Amino acid sequence: NSLYRLFKEEFGVTVNEFILQKRLALAKELLAQNDSLSITEIAALCGFSDYNYFIRVFKKAVGTTPLKFKKDR
Repeated sequence: NSLYRLFKEEFGVTVNEFILQKRLALAKELLAQNDSLSITEIAALCGFSDYNYFIRVFKKAVGTTPLKFKKDR
């Protein structure tokens, strides 16, 4: 409990939120730089086992779907 409290005090987000932010940053990088990977493959590479959950979380954080993000880059 102390670790989680100290982490939030130091970084302003929970450990889980921090990890999710890093996973989404990797997803954005892969979407922008790699045309050969599918959205499903990118989701898996970023640690998302559920494709639908990945899309939902990505859209909430970024404001667009992963496919639209990839096409608009």
